[in-house]
Amino acid sequence: MPRARPKPVTWESIVDSLYSQNTRYQLRKFVGQSSYIKIWDKQNKKTYSANPLSYLVIEDVINAKKLVEWLGEKEYPIDEKIPTLLTRIEKGEEYSEEETYNWKTLLQWIDNHLTMTMKQTSAKNIRGLINNAANQDLPLTWKAFKGWLFEKSIDSRPFRNRLDALEQLRLAVSTKVGDEPSWLTRHNLMELRQQNNASVGKKKRYQPGSDLVGVRAIPTKEQAEKYYDANYEKHPLAIWCLIMMNCYGFRNHELWHCSPMNEDRTSNTLEDSFIYIPGNWRSKSKFAHYTFPIYPDWVEKYSLLDNLKENQELLHRRAKPKIVSGKDMSKPWTGEDPSDLGVCTNNDYLGNWISKSVRKDLPSWKASVPNNTGAYVSNAKKEEVKPYDLRHTWAIRLATMPEWSHVSENDAASAMGHSIDVHRRNYQRWISIEETRDSFFKRVFKEN
Repeated sequence: MPRARPKPVTWESIVDSLYSQNTRYQLRKFVGQSSYIKIWDKQNKKTYSANPLSYLVIEDVINAKKLVEWLGEKEYPIDEKIPTLLTRIEKGEEYSEEETYNWKTLLQWIDNHLTMTMKQTSAKNIRGLINNAANQDLPLTWKAFKGWLFEKSIDSRPFRNRLDALEQLRLAVSTKVGDEPSWLTRHNLMELRQQNNASVGKKKRYQPGSDLVGVRAIPTKEQAEKYYDANYEKHPLAIWCLIMMNCYGFRNHELWHCSPMNEDRTSNTLEDSFIYIPGNWRSKSKFAHYTFPIYPDWVEKYSLLDNLKENQELLHRRAKPKIVSGKDMSKPWTGEDPSDLGVCTNNDYLGNWISKSVRKDLPSWKASVPNNTGAYVSNAKKEEVKPYDLRHTWAIRLATMPEWSHVSENDAASAMGHSIDVHRRNYQRWISIEETRDSFFKRVFKEN
């Protein structure tokens, strides 16, 4: 008995096949002159163009079917072009939910990010603005976001608020997937921020409340030690990260890039406990700098430098720095060219990994907000301690502890890797008029 000839593969047969499988995504034709295939999402009631795939070319129809089956029940990756997706299918790459970009997913990511990194009051405003963009169903393109920004005057506070909200959205995505999305890059946001700064001009000198924002929980040495000692054994890496930030004033991501000033150190003395942080080719500091432990006894107590290399290796396993060539950022850094130091492009991701991991794994930790002298009052407000608060703690303790009174503002700013203007703007509020006066008198009489 002769074999039955296989039925020819046609547009109709493939459409019927997907329909019978009850797949989330179905294939449709564009009405009109275009022959491009449409991908219909039954769940979200949305249509996506499969350009350049045509329903007149059977190979294109077959590829469209492969794409639909590859997507399965996951969200459609609107940030990627069809040829790119087909290449991934050919390579046998798996498709992760984390790569998908849609407002439903983005709202979840930004909510988690803000919960872990911001105080409730600050996060509320960001959520409101991101919800505004989501309710408009803005296309996830830089053109659409730029248009949304310019609904407000570039020299206005609402423009800057929207810019800040998009920066947090960028950080949320970067933290989740390990890299920033092509439709919302730091470079594009920075360009508009510079334009906004130029339009606004310098801040009014006596702007009401300008020095009263950004208060943080600042734990005492005793409070910090109690928390670290109670949790070190169970969470050694996370606690080590917090102690390093507390003791040395690091930014979160600098934990990946720092190294002992003296690689041949033989003691835990202050002179042997300085740490080197590279400049803007690896960290967010504009210049390479050195910092020192605000609590020198911690270096030995917690074996901070003895375990430095080991803990950095553990950090690399959990969140890997993305190092590219400083001469050609489209290529990975090899280290073969001595003049090419390499550039880290995902410091935001690294830093937010610290915030996310610590918040997730460690018990809650609350500390009081000190007054403008760095002292605590009996009815002081308590706030949740976030990793970045510990960098502020370093600066405040340096400014208010008598044993560090000889360290100038310039040296403090240098150790933190920022300008004196930034240092004064962020930390001057913690130094009382009396302390400023006494310090000034001491310097004058010492010089004479």
